[in-house]
Amino acid sequence: MVPGLDTSSYRISTFLMQNKRDIGRTLLRMSTGKKVNTPADNPANYVRAQDLRLRYTGYENVKTELQEWESALNIASDSSGEVLDSLNRMQELIYLAAQDSATSAELDAYQNEFYTLATSMESLVDNTNYEGTSLMNNAGTIASISLEPGSSTYALDLAPGVAVDSGAMDDLTTPASHALNLTDTERDAAQTDVTAALEDIKSYIGQIAGLQSSVQSQIRVAESTIENTKASESVLMDINEAEEMVTYTEQDIQQQAAMAMLSQANMSRKSVLMLYGFGMS
Repeated sequence: MVPGLDTSSYRISTFLMQNKRDIGRTLLRMSTGKKVNTPADNPANYVRAQDLRLRYTGYENVKTELQEWESALNIASDSSGEVLDSLNRMQELIYLAAQDSATSAELDAYQNEFYTLATSMESLVDNTNYEGTSLMNNAGTIASISLEPGSSTYALDLAPGVAVDSGAMDDLTTPASHALNLTDTERDAAQTDVTAALEDIKSYIGQIAGLQSSVQSQIRVAESTIENTKASESVLMDINEAEEMVTYTEQDIQQQAAMAMLSQANMSRKSVLMLYGFGMS
């Protein structure tokens, strides 16, 4: 017997219809993994969950933009590292050219390598960009990233504060004033400009490293916000599978018991009718 059930056919039929609907809702929750699938299930939690979903979706967009600019800063970092290596080699070439033992052929070789490095650096500085924004030849703000979805109040400005001057690189390619195979005056001029360029690139590398650290920190903040917001949504929306399985089992047992009782009640009615001679051929 199902506790509390009236044995009349009408009451049992009503219970069966209601229990069938309840089973349907339970199966829906189990199939979706959500205990709130429509506003009717729980209006307050449904609205709250939508707000939380909108929030973490916004932070996922923030994270994506931060990661894009992290990649851009990595490009700038790699390029500036190449420039630093070239300048160090150029400084070494100046030292080698200043040695009394250097032959004319060696001086010419040093000079050719010096110009090649300077030309490559100039091209690298001018062409290191991200979506049309110059990354190295730009001391201003290269990007402003909103850290709060839908608001510009909190933003991270990516501003190196120092630029790698491609004009200085261009000066290093001028044979008349930076010829390693001519006189000490030209070599001294080359040394002065290379030293200045080294100071600029080292300063730039330090600024880029700081910006990389800031972006990575904000990515971690966005990831933490996304994780915690999703956890809050999960509390409101996700089912407890064990509890739902217990509920489904109880509902299924009640459904089968009610169907058996309805069949028994119908048989009892037929027996009474047959006793009074109704329904007999």
